[in-house]
Amino acid sequence: VATRLEWHTDNIDSPTQSVLTSLHCLAAPRSGGETMFAGGPEIFAALSEAQQTVAASLTARYTRWDETNARRQSDGLCKVQAMMVPDGTRLARHAPHPLVGDTITAEHPLVRWGHRGSQQHGSIATTPSLLHSLEHAGTGEVLGFEESRDMLAALLRPGTTLAGREDIDQGLEKQQKGLAWAHRWTRGDFVCWDNRWMIHSTTSPLTWEGERLMHRVRLPAPAMST
Repeated sequence: VATRLEWHTDNIDSPTQSVLTSLHCLAAPRSGGETMFAGGPEIFAALSEAQQTVAASLTARYTRWDETNARRQSDGLCKVQAMMVPDGTRLARHAPHPLVGDTITAEHPLVRWGHRGSQQHGSIATTPSLLHSLEHAGTGEVLGFEESRDMLAALLRPGTTLAGREDIDQGLEKQQKGLAWAHRWTRGDFVCWDNRWMIHSTTSPLTWEGERLMHRVRLPAPAMST
């Protein structure tokens, strides 16, 4: 399985997205290699009322990786333009731009609405490194590349905590008290999640000790309702 060192939603750059993703661990490293999870509704709820209003008005427009070129530049590890840091997701402006031209391949509302029991919740699901631009649905105003990514980073940061290596090494109990959670793999583990309600990332492969081998299954569906 290719690694993505950023908070992301699977197949966000496609009109037909993956609703469910599962990972079956065939080999686990002796240390490192955790998969981080953060809840889309919790990310939305962590925002101020004004930020929630802005987020709910945005349509995210995505473009697609040139993965062959990206892997060639990084010796097998995809370089991204958004990095995991202790206070959330931060853009790495020095990273090479691995996108194919300027083609928009998918557009999705930044906030999706759904029900948990009888309560309606907004959920943020996105992939910063694939973001082309943000558009205000009401006015049609399209933000520029840098402005769009700065805004997305600001919206993600309050709800995507505990991304640092030191936090992981201090134990899962501390992490489970925050908004993000790390799954430390053992051989035979099977984890499945709903991409409409969760974003995820791996930790840096530079911190892994030993082989990490996963069997991944993605279940696609028609474009998700809002």
